[in-house]
Amino acid sequence: MIGQAARRVADRFTVRSANQYVFPRGIRIGLTGRLFLLVILAVVPALVIQAWNEYDQRIAREGEIRQHVVEITKQFGGEIGVLREGARQLLLALAQLDPVKSLQPTACSALFSKLKSRYANYSFLGAADITGRVFCVSGPTSFSRVTDQPFFTRALAQPELAVGNYWIDPVSNQGTIHFAERFEDGNGHTGGVVFAGLDLAWLSDHLKKRGLSPTASILIADREGNIIARLPHPELLVGKNMRTSHEPIMDGDGAGWEEAVGVDGTTRIFGYVPAALPPKDFFLSAGQSKAEAFAEIDTATRRGVGLILAGFLAAIYAALAVGPKSIRRPIEGLLKLTTEWRKGNYEARARLEDRASEIGRLGAAFDDMADALAARHAAQNRAEEELRDLNTTLEARIQQRTVELERAVEAKSQFLANMSHEIRTPLNGVVGMLELVRQTELGATQQRFVETARRSADTLLGLINGVLDVSKIEAGRVELEHSAFDLRTLVEEVTESFSNLACGKGLELGCFVPANLPTAVVGDSGRLRQILTNLIGNAIKFTERGEVGIRVQLVEQFLASAMIAFEVSDTGIGIPAEKRDQIFEAFAQADSSTTRRYGGTGLGLTIAKYFCEMMGGTIHVASAPGVGSCFRGTARFGLQSGAAVSEAVVPAGDGMPVLVVTDNALSRELLTDQLSARSVRSDHAQTGSDALAALSQAIARGRPYGCVIIDNLLPDMSGIELARTIKSAYPQGDFQLIVLTPFGREIDELADSRFYWLTKPIRQYALWDGLAYDVADVAPETSGADEAAIPRSSGTKETRVLLVEDNPVNLEVCVAILERLGYVVETATNGWDALERHANREFGLIFMDCQMPEMDGYEATAEIRRRESQSHRHTPIIALTGNVIAGARERCLAAGMDDYLAKPFTLDQMKAMLTAWSSPPTLRATRNHLALVPASVSTEPVDYKVLDSLRQLQKEQRSDIVQQVINLFFQGAASLLKDLERGATNHDASLLHQASHALKSVSANVGATALSSRCKELEAMAQSGIVSDAAPMVRAILEDYRMAEILLSNRLQKVA
Repeated sequence: MIGQAARRVADRFTVRSANQYVFPRGIRIGLTGRLFLLVILAVVPALVIQAWNEYDQRIAREGEIRQHVVEITKQFGGEIGVLREGARQLLLALAQLDPVKSLQPTACSALFSKLKSRYANYSFLGAADITGRVFCVSGPTSFSRVTDQPFFTRALAQPELAVGNYWIDPVSNQGTIHFAERFEDGNGHTGGVVFAGLDLAWLSDHLKKRGLSPTASILIADREGNIIARLPHPELLVGKNMRTSHEPIMDGDGAGWEEAVGVDGTTRIFGYVPAALPPKDFFLSAGQSKAEAFAEIDTATRRGVGLILAGFLAAIYAALAVGPKSIRRPIEGLLKLTTEWRKGNYEARARLEDRASEIGRLGAAFDDMADALAARHAAQNRAEEELRDLNTTLEARIQQRTVELERAVEAKSQFLANMSHEIRTPLNGVVGMLELVRQTELGATQQRFVETARRSADTLLGLINGVLDVSKIEAGRVELEHSAFDLRTLVEEVTESFSNLACGKGLELGCFVPANLPTAVVGDSGRLRQILTNLIGNAIKFTERGEVGIRVQLVEQFLASAMIAFEVSDTGIGIPAEKRDQIFEAFAQADSSTTRRYGGTGLGLTIAKYFCEMMGGTIHVASAPGVGSCFRGTARFGLQSGAAVSEAVVPAGDGMPVLVVTDNALSRELLTDQLSARSVRSDHAQTGSDALAALSQAIARGRPYGCVIIDNLLPDMSGIELARTIKSAYPQGDFQLIVLTPFGREIDELADSRFYWLTKPIRQYALWDGLAYDVADVAPETSGADEAAIPRSSGTKETRVLLVEDNPVNLEVCVAILERLGYVVETATNGWDALERHANREFGLIFMDCQMPEMDGYEATAEIRRRESQSHRHTPIIALTGNVIAGARERCLAAGMDDYLAKPFTLDQMKAMLTAWSSPPTLRATRNHLALVPASVSTEPVDYKVLDSLRQLQKEQRSDIVQQVINLFFQGAASLLKDLERGATNHDASLLHQASHALKSVSANVGATALSSRCKELEAMAQSGIVSDAAPMVRAILEDYRMAEILLSNRLQKVA
């Protein structure tokens, strides 16, 4: 503080006061520099006055010059006028001569020759008759006729003197200009023209005699702009034309001036008289040099500036000689004094000898200030000591309070953890037992009670999870996981999980994930699932009628990451503008009436907002009351190494359009987006009658539709009725019919139809499966048709199938399906076994698992193809694979396989595959299929439809197939779960990948779809090499297995 006060004293002296800065704050100038500047400021006004005086004199002088050159030009014009008048008098006299009037050539020529010797200023005298024939000349000439000469035509056209243009005589090679007058013959009629050529050399000599100064100039030009005389330097300009650059002033009607640079580089002020003014027919100009005119002014200016600079140098010398001794040294002493003060030496004093001068009084003031600073410094030291004591006390209290708060937060976290365990543990038991009760035989009332209890338990579990998540967020203990997963699958699964709820409220639910979206990503799939669940759940909760749509968009993509946007829109109650920011706060809703009517804690959007921000994105809402809302959240995900844009295997576009029949705008928009993403053109119809008309018109145009997608809920008829009408109206129509039904409302009529049906919301792979599906290739599910479609066992190679599969569960399921379809099945458990059986027997078809011990399916297929190339035969090989990521198809085909079937598969899919590869080769080549895309996966712990499908494969006199498959699953899963735990503990990516792949396949075969889906996520994580966070995933798999084990064991007890 003392040092700052000292600096303020120095600054006060340097710049006078805070509000009176002489120089800008950023510029520091010393005292000598200031004296120098003061001298300059004293000299500048003198220089300005000198410059202004010179400017004023030059302006006045320039005006004088302009007036002078104009007057000279006019005087010069008077002289040319005298010359012109002399020419007129001479020509009038010649016109009165008898030889001229009587047109006597000899006498006239002799007379003109004699007269020319008297007029040295004329180079030629002549006369021509009215036709232009020259009959009289004063000497040799090139003129024989002058009909085309301007002076001749002008003389005949006007009574006064005519002047021609600049002309060079070919005989004498001299320039001349002609004067002409017409004459009358003896009868008083116009007899012709007499003319005289002015000698321009004489004219130039005459101008030189005027005594021009070396820098002055004179110029004469004819009316066409041809220069006939010019001084100085006539050789540069005589004969040149100046009209192009001076046309405005040459054609003007008044005298004037202009400033220009001459051919000699001299700047002149020129006066001019145009040809329209006397003496007429000539443009006259006279100029004077500006340098010559301003010479006296320039001399006086140089003299004045020299005197000012001499005074300036004298003042500078005086400032440099006197300033340091009388001013600078005392001030430097004061500056050194302030430096001592900054160092803490308050005993230093100025003690200047001259106390009477201004600087002396300033030194005395500095000494007085030093006394005051010393006293203040002592007081400040005492205050600082007291402040340090107070700070020490406050720091101790703050540290104590911080410890207390940390203990409180820790106690709160421990309490929440204990409550989570104490509440979730019995609640999980309640949920599990309710699930088991639901599988028993219950009456309608009991079933309703159980369902109500189950929903209540789920609701309670969601509330507990929400409160715990918010508590973790507030404590800053939420961490993101980084695992590989498929974005499209996750979004479609979450959307599908709300299908039943949306269907119960009569809402249209749909989602769209564009084809160009990178779906093989790395991130926290659990947090993303929670975000989407909260947003979609809110949308359905607050929407009574209409629709809820989910759209995914690519915002930006880099080499290793991508920003993805998720939009959830609805047609619900909407949110007022003043409440939109409030809804993202914890335990907040738009108003209290919303809570009373719709329920909920208001935590979902808070959690979604926090997770979006944690994943590098944001979330916001656009809404209007009574119209609906649109929530848009973004998040950044990593891209899996080597993963391309996700593209499902789809039928190649053949130009056949698709007709979409629905009156629902959301369904129409989502279907259109999915079709256009694969360059499939689509048309639309809102009613059944519109669809029939569109079909008729398309067939009439010769461009029939390749497929008709029909919503079962149409205004004028059901989708089934429309499909049957189309089939009956176009029995030979070569197009696919797909009927869309709400989730959970599969129509019994479709089971006996030859139509493909899909449940809404439509998953993308299911849509492409429907487009690729050919109903004609699969017989209807009736007894008679079934008999015709299934080949009976005959032992021929066409009905003999080799099944290569190492997993016992998969092996049992595949054998049951193939035998149910009437095929003779031989099995092999690895590639070596398959090669041996293929070498000893011919098979109509081979189903080859891709991942097996000892020799996998790829190696076995390659060896089979090598052997067959020598025997010139080809056995169709169908890949059995659980790998549906990008590149699986290419790897299968590269190994020599003909087709592929994804695990798990249904009897219908196996039947379609067998039918396709039992048909002629020409039909196989044109077959479109989606075998690599698995069927829709349920999110329940166990999908009993899978077990029901297995039950249909049961044969008489055989052990129970369902029991056998479930027992094999239990036997194999135990070792696989141990491998998963060992792989997670040791971070063994290879072991995790093998075990999760095997468990994924066998669990799907017994309907444990939740467990299979979780294994699929772990498989993708292990394949990408990210296994550091695999332990939580393995624990979740163990929980899913225990739940599936309970439900499947219960199913076995019911069977028993």
